[in-house]
Amino acid sequence: MKKYLRSLFILFVSFQGVLMAQSVSPDCAMSVAVCKDIISSGVTSGPGVDDFNGAAQSGCLLQGINQSIESNSVWFRFRTVAAGELGFNIIPNNSGEDLDFAVYGPNPDCNNLQDPVGADGTLSNCGISNFAIDFSPNNNGLTGVGVNPQTGTQTVTYTPYMDVEAGEEYLILVNNYTAESEGFRLEFTGAVVDGEQQALDCSIVPDLLEDVAGQSFCEGEVFELDGAYEMAATYRWYVDSTPEDGVDNFVLIPGENQAVYGATATGIYRVEAITASGFAEYDETLVTFEPSNQPTILDVTVEDLSDNNIVQVDVANPEEYTFQLNDGPVTDTGRFEGVPVGLNTVAITHVSGCGSETIEVTVAGFPKFFTPNGDGINDLWNVVGLEDLDDARIFIFDRFGKLLKQISASGNGWDGTYNGRSLPSSDYWFRLEYTDSQSRPQVVKSNFSLKR
Repeated sequence: MKKYLRSLFILFVSFQGVLMAQSVSPDCAMSVAVCKDIISSGVTSGPGVDDFNGAAQSGCLLQGINQSIESNSVWFRFRTVAAGELGFNIIPNNSGEDLDFAVYGPNPDCNNLQDPVGADGTLSNCGISNFAIDFSPNNNGLTGVGVNPQTGTQTVTYTPYMDVEAGEEYLILVNNYTAESEGFRLEFTGAVVDGEQQALDCSIVPDLLEDVAGQSFCEGEVFELDGAYEMAATYRWYVDSTPEDGVDNFVLIPGENQAVYGATATGIYRVEAITASGFAEYDETLVTFEPSNQPTILDVTVEDLSDNNIVQVDVANPEEYTFQLNDGPVTDTGRFEGVPVGLNTVAITHVSGCGSETIEVTVAGFPKFFTPNGDGINDLWNVVGLEDLDDARIFIFDRFGKLLKQISASGNGWDGTYNGRSLPSSDYWFRLEYTDSQSRPQVVKSNFSLKR
């Protein structure tokens, strides 16, 4: 089991179909940490906080009528974990939108941004052929660093790939000059991304959901997924109920807008933690629920009233279950020997842990001795475990065969007297007569000791 699309950031313009109020973009210090593609961007308005300390220009980005270089801007932050060529596509949701960008780094200081980074790794002024900046009207849709995927070449709205080293951090500032914007997508490209290794560092992105890889839960249980994020104003939850097909089939779970969601069925669960400004982090995890396999009990056999009482519990598909008598060891067999007299419990549990049942088994028997000395311990003798048999009769004899007492299993028992006189320490005999569950008459004979 693995964690899917771990800890990415998205920006949203809507919540459950309702347009969100436009908001001032977070500034450089509040840049959105990303480690993979941004699948959907929202819309911000206004200049935001001036991160350029009143400067008139940063690369090709010029101060506008609001005396700010930033215009409806969005800041992203990423860190590399591999070296090579790195680029990205900024893809407007509306192909007529005009989006400009600048890249700062490596390891930029938000308090002193300097000029945008050049494609050769040096800090320099604006130049469309050499630097990671776009300043042309974007009427053909896409802009970015690297190769325009629509043409397969480096068009006028694209700058050459960046050469990055592992451990470097960069900022992307995206300015939006479109009055009626519908947002954009951000996709990372280049040889460093196309390789099998992870190109960007996900440790900079907050981790929302617990990774439950290797765990499974039982049908009927509720597993609480906690997506709490301190900057979140609200949440959305989705589920892909068919994780085995490898296709994203996420469906919004209606009415769930809190940090915690109780999962009850197998699926990939996604949480979107949405901030007041429209930014949202999302995270996904696979939760697996095992079906409940309640045991089917076929028969319970009790061999009691002996020196070695035996209980046998037979279930369908016994190889799928474990068995436990009282607090004893867990075994893979339903046969128990040396079972104590009285009420016993047998727990039957499916090997997956999902599906169990506990049954009670009464084992009939009698104590081997009793001590009628008035101390409240073993003062009475009786056959145990036959309380539910109305016709059980017990006859007690001395060693000469003289009948001393007749008692019932449901009574208090024998106190060791005959006609009010205490009998001496000795061995005594009994005969038990009862009818079993198949209406067959049964007789048990044995002996016990009276100790004073």
